Amino acid sequence: MRSLLLVLLLVFSSLQAKEEAAPPAGLKVLTAGHSFHVWMPPLVAEMAKAAGIQGHEQLAISSIGGSKVIQHWDLPPDKNKAKPILEAGKADLFTMAPTFLPDPGIENFTKLGLEHNPKLRLTLQQNWVPFEDPEIWLSKDKPKSIDRDVLTIPQLRAKNEPYFKLIEDHV
Repeated sequence: MRSLLLVLLLVFSSLQAKEEAAPPAGLKVLTAGHSFHVWMPPLVAEMAKAAGIQGHEQLAISSIGGSKVIQHWDLPPDKNKAKPILEAGKADLFTMAPTFLPDPGIENFTKLGLEHNPKLRLTLQQNWVPFEDPEIWLSKDKPKSIDRDVLTIPQLRAKNEPYFKLIEDHV
């Protein structure tokens, strides 16, 4: 009897382990962003492949250096990679990278995407704060060099808090 219990325990344990180890289904991904965001899709594809995830597909990448999401929205039809994919309901996941908020492109793409695929998932990349100082985020006079080792962690957190709050409030 004891041996039978042990065998049953091992069989069911291995079945559960196999179920837990099964990789998730791949996603059809659309990406729109600036240069701090568009390097990510090839890395995600590589990780999906290494994890044995089947069906991962990068549908398109819309890349505009230093862009807001609205700039991707406003592209003319012959250059707009995102709108046709969303209108066709092809994407499972749409990743976007705003620089500063508010950014009406986020809402525009969200409405369009969900209209054609109610199961669409959307993500925003929270950027690192430009120059780590809100006083020069939008300044036209950028310093030529920044000593990134001058500020302490608490000082950086205090300076970055308004930016992070802006993202959280927007989402």
